[in-house]
Amino acid sequence: MATVDLILGDCLEKMRAMPDGSVDAVITDPAYESMLRWQGMGTTARMGMGKKGSGSDDLKHKFFQCIPNDDLPDLVRECHRVLKNERHAYFMCDWETLKLLHTFAIAEGVFAPVGYGGLFEPCKPLILDWTNQDEINESVISRIADYLKSYTETDFIREDYAEGKNSFRHDAIALLEYIGAVTDGANCDPLVWDKVIAGVGYTYRPAYEFILMLWKGKKRMLNDRSVQDVLRYKKPWGNDRIFPTQKPVELMEVLISQSTQMGENVLDPFMGSGTTGVACVKLSRNFIGIEINHDYFKIAERRITEAQAQLVLPLSTSER
Repeated sequence: MATVDLILGDCLEKMRAMPDGSVDAVITDPAYESMLRWQGMGTTARMGMGKKGSGSDDLKHKFFQCIPNDDLPDLVRECHRVLKNERHAYFMCDWETLKLLHTFAIAEGVFAPVGYGGLFEPCKPLILDWTNQDEINESVISRIADYLKSYTETDFIREDYAEGKNSFRHDAIALLEYIGAVTDGANCDPLVWDKVIAGVGYTYRPAYEFILMLWKGKKRMLNDRSVQDVLRYKKPWGNDRIFPTQKPVELMEVLISQSTQMGENVLDPFMGSGTTGVACVKLSRNFIGIEINHDYFKIAERRITEAQAQLVLPLSTSER
C-alpha cells in the first residue's frame, strides 16, 4: 500500500538525511530567486500580493521564502544523490532559472550522460552533413567509437566499431541513432507547460512555464512515448486556486505516470500546497513532501488528507 510522509523543514537539510538512491522520481516546483523581481511592483498580484504600499502587500503571508540561486547547485546535487539510477527528476522553472539549472545539472556534469568524457558537449546535438561523405573522417569516427567503448558489451556494437575501423563508416547513421537511444545526447529535456490562461506582464503576457526533465545514468523509457513535450493543462483559477503558484493536479499526474510505477517513491522537496502529493495519492505512488513554511505545510496536509480519504492510506507527519 502506498504511503505519504510529510516533513516540515528546510529541504536541503532534510534531504541530506535521506539515503542515497532512495527515491524513484523528483517532481518539484521550487520558489526561485527570480520570483523576487516582482516584489513591490504592480504585477505582484500574480504572486498573491498587492501593489507595494497598497495595504495588501503582507510579505510575511503572501510571498515565498525563495531558494537563493547560490543554493541551486546543492539542490541539484542532493536531488541527484537521492535519486535511483535510471530515474527522472522534473523541475518547474522560468527561463532565467532554466539556464541556471542547466548549468548546474548538465554543464557541470552532475546529471552527465553515461559514458560522457568530454568528447561531446552536453545538450549539444551532434550534426553531420551526410551528403558530404568527406566530412565523415577518421577523426569523427574515432571520437564516436571512443565515446561508445563503455557499450561494447551490447550486441549492437561490434569490436571493429569500438576500434574505430573503416567498416564503421557504413553504419554511422545507425550508430548515431543508437547514441540517441542510449543517452539522447544529454541527460535532460526541456518541456513546456501551456497554462491556457495567460498571466499579466509588461510585454507579451506569459502563458507557459518550462519543466526541466533530468535523468540519472542511462535514460529510463517513459511509460507512454506518445505524450508530446508541450503539456496543455489549465492553471488553477478563481476559487480553485488556493496557492499563488499552484499547479494543476492533472499536470503532475502526467509526469508521475510517465516516470514511475505504482508503489514507487516520489519526492517533492518544495511541496507548497501539496499538488504533487495529491497526484501521488490518486496514482498509488509513495509520496515524500518537504515544506519549510508552516502555513503551506498545513494546506498541503489538509489537501492530501482529503485525497486519501477515499483510499485510506497511512499518513505520517513530522518536524524531524
